[in-house]
Amino acid sequence: MDLYEKFKKLDTDKSLIGLEEGDSEEFAAKRQVVLDEIKNELGIKPLEEPFEYVKTIQAEFDYSKIRFTEEYYDVLGLEFPE
Repeated sequence: MDLYEKFKKLDTDKSLIGLEEGDSEEFAAKRQVVLDEIKNELGIKPLEEPFEYVKTIQAEFDYSKIRFTEEYYDVLGLEFPE
């Protein structure tokens, strides 16, 4: 069974219908099993320093690649570059 099917099975499990996230330890346990399988299958690992990672990406991003609208410049009170 592929990951989509596993997730779909969890989502349609008759024993969980009507339960909200915080309503059942069983729901939380089954959800965690599916999430762990997805994590393992995709090789997802938590970042050690997520804030630093995001700050680095922001600092290295070339904002000249984004074309802002004239409205954007109007809102900021800046002159629209021609």
